[in-house]
Amino acid sequence: MKKHQTIILLIFVAAFIFNNHVSLASGFRIKSLAQMSLILKDNENQLNLYDFGGNPAWLIMDGNKSWLRFSFLTNKNSGNFKRDYDPEAIIDLNGQVEGVKKLDKNQTFYGSVNYHNLRLNKVYQAINRNPYQQSPFRLTDSSTGSINYLGPSLSFQYSKNIYQQKLFIGGSVTYQIETGLKNVFPQPRTIFRYVRSGVGAAYRFSDQLNIGATFFYSNTQEFTEILSPDPFERRQVIVSKFRGENFYTESLGSLEQFSKNSAYKLGCQLTYTANDFLESGLAALYNFQSTNFMENRFRPKSDGIWKLNGYEINWRTRLKIPGLPIGLGLALDRIYFNDWAKHPDYPILMGDNYFCENRIGVGISYEPLFLPIILAAEYHFNFAEKDKNDYISRLRGSGEIDNSIFKMGAECRLLKNWKIRAGIIYSKNDVDTDLQSFSEFLPQNQKECLTFGIAHLFASIESEIFGFFGQQRPVEFKDNKRRDQVGIVFSMKIYRD
Repeated sequence: MKKHQTIILLIFVAAFIFNNHVSLASGFRIKSLAQMSLILKDNENQLNLYDFGGNPAWLIMDGNKSWLRFSFLTNKNSGNFKRDYDPEAIIDLNGQVEGVKKLDKNQTFYGSVNYHNLRLNKVYQAINRNPYQQSPFRLTDSSTGSINYLGPSLSFQYSKNIYQQKLFIGGSVTYQIETGLKNVFPQPRTIFRYVRSGVGAAYRFSDQLNIGATFFYSNTQEFTEILSPDPFERRQVIVSKFRGENFYTESLGSLEQFSKNSAYKLGCQLTYTANDFLESGLAALYNFQSTNFMENRFRPKSDGIWKLNGYEINWRTRLKIPGLPIGLGLALDRIYFNDWAKHPDYPILMGDNYFCENRIGVGISYEPLFLPIILAAEYHFNFAEKDKNDYISRLRGSGEIDNSIFKMGAECRLLKNWKIRAGIIYSKNDVDTDLQSFSEFLPQNQKECLTFGIAHLFASIESEIFGFFGQQRPVEFKDNKRRDQVGIVFSMKIYRD
């Protein structure tokens, strides 16, 4: 009975704080150190089945303390270096409460409550939140305005030891709902709902070797509604339904459109710790998705079908050189998927895509024994091949997409309870000219971002401030095109035992 009361109490505490506008986010230490998740080890960035493999069954082994954290994030992204349907500015206010409760030595519970207010300013024609989704279906109108999205999300995880600290099972549930409204005539409205559930199992062979398996199912629904204008309304807005890059049909008056996406993900994970100096992790994931686009609420009619399948393989290893204050990291990843769209009534292929990406990352850290500092750097290079066919618009693009990222950061402990952090990220992105005929791609560009953080630990309370500011611009700098981003996060974490 006490176990159930503890769970209910945590939910109500989170809801109370949420309603009084005190909030959260996570992984701030790594983010403030230039997001160097490969080389830097942290309580929230361990090479285990939970942090690395995403397996909820390993939650009970991820940490040995209960805690509660409140955070608040504000972020602004603005500028004229963007794609046609991207907003001129994005302002995001995000509040969250999350906590972990050790119910007993065999059970652990995690819960979070999040609320966000996302404003997209000066959106050209687009209606949906993500007009550049992978499918060729897009909905636009002939107006330019701002869209405001509001909504909460809830997430819960549970982990249980069922056999001698060797066999573990777990589950997770996430629910999100939000509404969006464009502030110009005819004020199209969208309702977005996302539900994700998953189960996991893990087996601990020894202190060195652990394996796990997961299965996740998610269902995403997006409803868009445009009401008929008043009979005396002289203004008219044309609504366009794209079924490819350039092919679309136009309509006036009311419109109702649904999209329903079902996604299935099957994964397996393995972690191996050879000794105090070497650890590795391997994760593989198979992904299948299917989306059905429909019109009309009461008499739904299929308007298009989109499907995707593919896989992802990730490998990480960290090595601490014996006798030296130096750590090394290596990452290898491979991603492949194929997606296609077709007409609902005829065996006509509207378009298909083939994508294959390989990634390699290396990192090095320096942490002297008698100095309270950590210095680290990472380099990542991603090279991808994409073959994109839009049969209905008679467009085809094939080529490489390359991305290189350099990260560098430092952490220094001041006095006893203070830590300051800073980092820099530089990346360069290049897309073959043959793919530039599709509006989803930006020309060759580069990004620079500075990160910083301050942390203070007093008794059982850890307070953090994390911030960043950066700029993205084309490599061939002209017409003063650029995009700026700035954000700051406040967090307070309370350890319970």
